[in-house]
Amino acid sequence: MMDHDDAHTNPWRAKGSMSSLLLDAEGRPPHTCGNEVAGMIGYGPIGQRVAKMCRALGMEVLVAARKDAEDSASSSGDVSGVATPAPDAQPNGTTKNLVSERELALMRPDAVIINVGRGGTVDEAALLSALKAGKVAGAATDVFEVEPAGSGKDSVLLGEEARGVNLTLTPHLAWCADQTRVNIRRVVGENLKRFVRGDKGGNVVLDMR
Repeated sequence: MMDHDDAHTNPWRAKGSMSSLLLDAEGRPPHTCGNEVAGMIGYGPIGQRVAKMCRALGMEVLVAARKDAEDSASSSGDVSGVATPAPDAQPNGTTKNLVSERELALMRPDAVIINVGRGGTVDEAALLSALKAGKVAGAATDVFEVEPAGSGKDSVLLGEEARGVNLTLTPHLAWCADQTRVNIRRVVGENLKRFVRGDKGGNVVLDMR
């Protein structure tokens, strides 16, 4: 959004270059995708699809499919992607705050974390603290622990404390596409047919323990 607004207010002509917008806190430019590592926390169908896209961009992908294996994916990744089921879909809420203070502390200070899974899997307060302290470089999330979220009462990421941090938020819209709607209807129909036949259902949510 800042880059878009700057293009309209025309500081480019005055400054001669806008490359400073891409520099991190240490004055370093961003990496190219071919030099980046994507750490995937959660490797179901969504995680696998994201990993495929990362590899297509030349990124190395590290996978932590279980909680005990998170450390290497968290500490080595330039980009950490979270694609796990919602806590209330797990036995004993085993994905609740799956990424919290400990996991964020393991991440590199130039890392970014992207949640494409469900709200509640990333500790929102811990994430905001890590962003403000410079322990991670940035974050993006399409999901919130409380939805629909509209203010700081719903999420600290929407509050005044979050102003000025490198954070991109969208209102749970990343899934929305024409083919996605077709797939939802198809999968529901297939699962109902499996249930009637007494077969094991598809799209089974695995225990993350």
